[in-house]
Amino acid sequence: MNEFVRLCSEHMGLSAHQWGDGSKLAVLLHGMADDSTTWRRFGQTLAALGYRVFAPDLPGHGRSSAMPGSSAEEFTTAVLDVLPREPDLAVGHSLGGMVLSLLAADVRATRTVYSETLFRPPPYGDLTAGELADALASSVHPVGETGRWDPKTTAGFLHDIGGTDLTPDPMTPSLVQYAESGVISGSEAARLRRAGLITRSVPGADHAPHVSSYDEFLSSLDGWI
Repeated sequence: MNEFVRLCSEHMGLSAHQWGDGSKLAVLLHGMADDSTTWRRFGQTLAALGYRVFAPDLPGHGRSSAMPGSSAEEFTTAVLDVLPREPDLAVGHSLGGMVLSLLAADVRATRTVYSETLFRPPPYGDLTAGELADALASSVHPVGETGRWDPKTTAGFLHDIGGTDLTPDPMTPSLVQYAESGVISGSEAARLRRAGLITRSVPGADHAPHVSSYDEFLSSLDGWI
């Protein structure tokens, strides 16, 4: 099964892709400026392994509604409204990993993977959300075959969590993937290990390992899927 669905919640309309109809459940959250189609290959792999895969377009991405200037709480609540609870596996890439870390206690995944996720985003000081949106629009580029992206929606979320420590609670078994992009430095990987998380590098990968280095990305998930 490869299905596109439109979901309506109390807060907004979100779109999603689904793959497979197995007995296990996986939730995939994409990165900034991308959408659920970036997970197509991985979704099909998981479906072949017996998963039912749910991958939403985050607010302001793909075919989901925009929420310009929304707070982090509004952004994450809109996502939480449509996510199935207690999946066997939850994976978040970059921005999706930030969202997943904020929702972890509500989603209650059996195993979680954070791919190239910045857990300590910088404070933005005097930079307004509008100025941050302009900066994102000029510097961030999609890695997949994404459609629409609204930087103002993302900027509202990021501006709100700037300076926040999003390090996941190790009570949920969590794997952190890091590539050669520098998003997660060696010292940061060491800090995460001390915090009780498992870290694995993805050799040769850029910021989107599931796109640039798929075989290595998949190998780093050995024992997790």
